[in-house]
Amino acid sequence: MRLWTLWVVLFNSSVALAQSEGGESAPAVGVAPTEPTQRKTELLPPPARPRYVPTDSVEGREARCDRGESGVCFGLGRTALSGLLIELEGARINYQPAFTARTGLRGGWGPGAKLGVDLWDWIPIHVGVRGASPNDDRGFSEDVVDCEGSPPVCQQRPYSAGSDSSAIFLSAETGLEPSIRLARGLAFSPALLFGYAGTVVGYKRKIALCRNCTVVPMDARASAAYIAPSLRFTWYFVGLSLRYERYLAGDLKDCVAIGLDFGLRYKALGSPLPGEE
Repeated sequence: MRLWTLWVVLFNSSVALAQSEGGESAPAVGVAPTEPTQRKTELLPPPARPRYVPTDSVEGREARCDRGESGVCFGLGRTALSGLLIELEGARINYQPAFTARTGLRGGWGPGAKLGVDLWDWIPIHVGVRGASPNDDRGFSEDVVDCEGSPPVCQQRPYSAGSDSSAIFLSAETGLEPSIRLARGLAFSPALLFGYAGTVVGYKRKIALCRNCTVVPMDARASAAYIAPSLRFTWYFVGLSLRYERYLAGDLKDCVAIGLDFGLRYKALGSPLPGEE
């Protein structure tokens, strides 16, 4: 009996101990339960592949030109105004044989000047003034005296002065002038221009700067349209041009002009245009 009682007590004790070890524990006071950390996974875009641009394509040639690399490059302007220039020239004007037979005037050299802009690196617009000084086979001379002051005081001894035959033209022209950049700073620009030259001072045979001297007007139809192929080499801010003008009507036959110009042309610089990076 006693053994049975002892076994029951031991069994009850073991059951109570098992229940106390396996029970749930209460949460700690003052500590908030934490949520488990969630890992976020983002899918990155694939790396961009470099785009291949053939060097012989238009886009490839423009990129080479913008970097200033040597080679033949066509400078295509990307703004309306792509150049400014002022040009000084010497021009020889030749006349139709019938005009020479009628007036005695033959071809001669004269000075000139031009102002111009380039649009889109292809279209030049020029305005200019030019003096014509032909050789005169029928010139005359007169005895003149020099006078100075106001009222004028004249010298007593006269001298002989020869006549001069000249005219002054105003011109405007435009056309096509693409640029071929041979190297950084060096550009070659062939052009085909169309223009009109009109006389503002007509041909007269007279003594220069003489008052009350003989003046002989000449019948000359000098105003005319013309076509002019030209070549221009530009080295940074300085250019040299050679052009031939063929007149389409009137008493002028043709003209050969050599010009020296100073200006700014993006096609020769090989630099980005305004507004470009």
